[in-house]
Amino acid sequence: MLLDKDIEVVKSDADLPGLIAMLDSEFLLEKLQGLPQFADLRQLQTDYLRYKPATSCAATLLLTFADGRKQYLFAKALTMARFVVSWQHPKRQRLVEKQDPSAPVALPELGIILTYPQQDRALPQLGLLTPSAQRDALFRQWLPGLSGSAEISVQIMRYKPERRLLALLYSDGQPRAVLRFASASRFEPMLAGNQWGHTTGEITLLAVVPEYRLLITEWIEGQTLCPEQGGCWQESDLFLTGRQLAGIHQDDSISPATLCALEGTSGARNVLDTLRAICPQQETLFSMLLDELDRRLAVHHFKPALIHGDFSIDQVVRLSTERQLRIIDWDRSALGNPASDLAAFQARIELQVIEGLLSQQQGSQAIATFHAGYVASGDRLPQYLNEYTALAMLQLAAEPFRKRAADWSQQIEALLLRVQQLLALPATLPADAALQRLLNRQQMEEPLRAVLALPEASILNRIGLVASKPGRRSVLEYQFVVQGSSAPFSVVGKYRCKGINQHGYAVQQALWRNDFGANSDIAVPEPLAILPACHLWIQRKVAGPCMTALLFPDNDRLFELGYCAGKALAKIQSSRTASTLVTEKCWTLQDELRVLRLRLAAASDDRPEWASRITRVFSACESLTHSLSGANNVFVHRDFYPAQLLVPDESPARIVILDFDLSATGAAALDAGNYLAHVQEQALRCWGEVDALNLHEQGLIEGWQQHSQPADEQDIAIFTLLALARHIGISLLFAERHAVTERLLSLCEQRLKNEFVSREAE
Repeated sequence: MLLDKDIEVVKSDADLPGLIAMLDSEFLLEKLQGLPQFADLRQLQTDYLRYKPATSCAATLLLTFADGRKQYLFAKALTMARFVVSWQHPKRQRLVEKQDPSAPVALPELGIILTYPQQDRALPQLGLLTPSAQRDALFRQWLPGLSGSAEISVQIMRYKPERRLLALLYSDGQPRAVLRFASASRFEPMLAGNQWGHTTGEITLLAVVPEYRLLITEWIEGQTLCPEQGGCWQESDLFLTGRQLAGIHQDDSISPATLCALEGTSGARNVLDTLRAICPQQETLFSMLLDELDRRLAVHHFKPALIHGDFSIDQVVRLSTERQLRIIDWDRSALGNPASDLAAFQARIELQVIEGLLSQQQGSQAIATFHAGYVASGDRLPQYLNEYTALAMLQLAAEPFRKRAADWSQQIEALLLRVQQLLALPATLPADAALQRLLNRQQMEEPLRAVLALPEASILNRIGLVASKPGRRSVLEYQFVVQGSSAPFSVVGKYRCKGINQHGYAVQQALWRNDFGANSDIAVPEPLAILPACHLWIQRKVAGPCMTALLFPDNDRLFELGYCAGKALAKIQSSRTASTLVTEKCWTLQDELRVLRLRLAAASDDRPEWASRITRVFSACESLTHSLSGANNVFVHRDFYPAQLLVPDESPARIVILDFDLSATGAAALDAGNYLAHVQEQALRCWGEVDALNLHEQGLIEGWQQHSQPADEQDIAIFTLLALARHIGISLLFAERHAVTERLLSLCEQRLKNEFVSREAE
């Protein structure tokens, strides 16, 4: 169905009578179903759209038939004069007259020609998509590792008509290689780019077949990080991606004769023709922004480096067999400005925020973590990064229209607004200047060596970003090689943007000195030093996994680990040392409800279709708190959950508790409820069943109750429910948790209903 804005575009371009069908997939579907060869067609999806006003509109169509069969088609709407000439081309007419199965099809009244990929005149080599013994013999010749008896099949992955096609080659049903076909003008640059990708070790180039304008690369088995393609990332993935890209940019083995990437605003100016037709009201602003970028970038000089040339999150794959990342799709790799890769990455993230795939917080955090990884290698963020990001976003300005987004005109407007915001920023765009310094080996080696009293010959060997909440706080690891020691010396640094959390440091230091030191079965990491100027405090690293990593249904230690966690909670809550330090910090039930209210209000804004349900959940939670026993306050950690517990490698029966920044006095059941809620959320998200880790929950309660004053079971249940409700909002902050949000909401609704039914029965 055409949108109002689509109708405006169609009316403004009378030269293309078929434009209405290219923009309205339902209308085009009906037209095709009227043709004999498409009578059993059931679905039509526009996979790619390229519009040249008053000239043509090309699209990749993915057709689905009644029997489940899928077929790609290349559709092109032309002016009527061009349609007549193109349709009468002798090669086309010979196929039509022979009634060839791959013969083109026309919708004459609309000036549309529909072509099978095998007949794409700019990609004549696509005949290799058609199964035949001759074709299979060629593949075996190009790929000697293919078995002579293996069944070979080819499946299209991406198709940009008249430009390029990517297909996956299968051998006996197993993916083996990626086939990369290109038009005549694109083959040489694609070959050069993939040769560099092969040199870096990111991809493996298996064969080059110039006569078919074909490259064959090894299939990389893994999962994309791109949420648009069903993937998800963790912060460590983004950090490693940044560091990996920096390593590519630092490669100094580039030949001066290497193909150079185009610079300047020419690519974005090509978008202006399309924008002028689809959003004429934005033409003036778009032109002004380009002129401003021309002015700023004219004075910018840079040292060329090897660049990917089309870098974005969808070009990063996490390997299935090991925790490594690979950067794929090197077709545009060349010698160019490193800023263009970082800008392209950020521009795509910015667009995904505008599209609603990511929240603003998720997008900002992803960009900052990616930047942190980049600078951790010792490199700096390139100058004029915000300008290059603005330019990359302008090059994406027509994407919402090409993707057929329901609100494409509003998305384009939002994109241009974001470009204006970027150009209002300083000429460099630091993710966090203080954090960048902490990740810089040259700047941190001497201050750390001094404050840790290490020998002068000690070398800062490695810096890692363990976790980060950009603009707030980060956890880093520093590893030194110390002269005379066979093992490296590793410390963990806690950075807080607003300054060191003196309260958390004081509590941890007091606990370390009183009953929670290195020889205790329940311990805290040893605080070592403070660097006030860096907003950083240092503690000794404890080697071992966090409890979260050990929570899976088949672990036969589930109950034991839960019992140890419960015992640790009991001991920390009963610590007189800890209690003395938090007497002035009281966390009340009203504080807990305030945080819950804020989390759920944000969730309602993010998911307005659930707003009424979320509001009812909060009201019910608030009412339920009247049933709490009002037990005496004790020391509470306030952020007690599996990720805050380490299980040391050298002693799996020990527990090390982390992070006392939020510690206060409060209800004893608060920490236990928070822990149980995190376990249940993890079980639901990872294994689809809220009870999947129930043995661990039982162990926690038993260990806690046996080593402390028994708590009211109803208190535990209520605080668990409050924390679980809070996870409704938390889940929307992470792309990989979106799938569980509605299940958490339903779970809370059901438990609240059960609680109130139970109370009424009493």
